[in-house]
Amino acid sequence: MKTMNGFGQNRVSYNSIQVDNLKIFYREAGPKDGPVIFLLHGVPTSSRMYQPMLESSLSTKYRLVAPDFRGFGHSTWPSRKEFSYTFDHLTQVTQEFADKLKLDHYTLCLHDYGGPVGMRMAIGQPEKVEAVIIQNAVSH
Repeated sequence: MKTMNGFGQNRVSYNSIQVDNLKIFYREAGPKDGPVIFLLHGVPTSSRMYQPMLESSLSTKYRLVAPDFRGFGHSTWPSRKEFSYTFDHLTQVTQEFADKLKLDHYTLCLHDYGGPVGMRMAIGQPEKVEAVIIQNAVSH
């Protein structure tokens, strides 16, 4: 499903993919071959917090990708017995998500809860990270 913003441009798509047999919902805008800005949300939000950015002029040059973490927004909400909600595990799932979308190089934009996840991604695979934008997030 696709929609347009009020200006009639900058299409935002709403998609889901399977990671470890569970659905990860994400919003995406911009050219598929553009430099990627990977938007990781905070608590208690979801990818919805990035909707204005996805509809902005940034999406004319950059590929903006904003997933909902497992247990947030429109992604699958498994119980704590089914899924370990640790930052390490969320990082693993988020990296698998990035790999499935073939996001090989990106700028991380980290807000709140997205900080520990994104920083673990940056430490684990620094060759993929071009820059890190930290907005009100723990960054160690």
